[in-house]
Amino acid sequence: MARTVVALFDDFSSASDAVRDLVDNGFTRNDISILASDQTGEYGRYLSTRDMSQTTDEGAVSGAGVGAGIGAVIGGLAGILVGLGALTIPGIGPVLAAGPLSAAVAGLAGAGAGAVAGGVTGGLIGALADMGIPEDNAQYFAEGVRRGGTLVTLRTSDEMSNRARDILNNHNPVDMNVRVTEWRDEGWSGYDTAAGSMMGSTGRSADVSASEPLVDMESRVYSESPDIETSRTTDTPTYTDFTTYSGSFRNHFSTSMYANTYTYEQYEPAYRYGYDLATNSRYRERNWDEIELEAQRYWDERNPGTWDRIKNAVRHAWEEVKDTVS
Repeated sequence: MARTVVALFDDFSSASDAVRDLVDNGFTRNDISILASDQTGEYGRYLSTRDMSQTTDEGAVSGAGVGAGIGAVIGGLAGILVGLGALTIPGIGPVLAAGPLSAAVAGLAGAGAGAVAGGVTGGLIGALADMGIPEDNAQYFAEGVRRGGTLVTLRTSDEMSNRARDILNNHNPVDMNVRVTEWRDEGWSGYDTAAGSMMGSTGRSADVSASEPLVDMESRVYSESPDIETSRTTDTPTYTDFTTYSGSFRNHFSTSMYANTYTYEQYEPAYRYGYDLATNSRYRERNWDEIELEAQRYWDERNPGTWDRIKNAVRHAWEEVKDTVS
């Protein structure tokens, strides 16, 4: 089974280093994508003044309109990934993109097609959803790019996904659980397709343990294992977003034995974890007894010693959402 691994980086150079590291470790370059915010347009200007088919790292240093270091990075990527080019995504703005994600976003067999038609739902979010990423999570990653970040995706085998995760985590990707919480604290209520780009607003992530999550934002690197033959428009189950269940989850928390000691906000990550277990194709058709040990193992790697306290919240969310997936 194929697995999609996704990571968001605040720094374009770190993302590029991660891509090079993946290739150096034997991952197929045709399965790797990068999509970087280009709010100043410098990457696009560089591409328009260079023949990328002839560019080397040394030649890239003198690229017009781009700092020497970034020019070298772009030149290096041109020699690694397929279809490096410039796109404009409605709601996100100009980006530098390469690999199959670029082609999927543009709806073409390559990059450099100008403005992407169909809006963001038919663009980046739709492309990520086709890779098996739940729409909520895809919106988080799109928001990260909109705020100036760089996205790296990889399609690989289930057996190689842990190695890919470790490589990406070595390059300091964003912890999306922390980042989304920061956005919400600032008043962010979800991805807005009408919003403009936000240059330099990604912020920095907390230094937490970097372990492979089952789902959602529980780690720096997101990993999903969709059926590569499944069509999102015909075969993939649909489900409502997390906020639909918030009232029910709050009610469940208020009757728990921990309600007098903790707040719902402290328990919300546990409910989110259960929600995403239910919307993840890898776990949706299994029962709780079959997945509990695996779910606990991944949770404990990131939050040691807390499983017994939060597992009822995880299970409640998993069971409630699982029953509503259609």
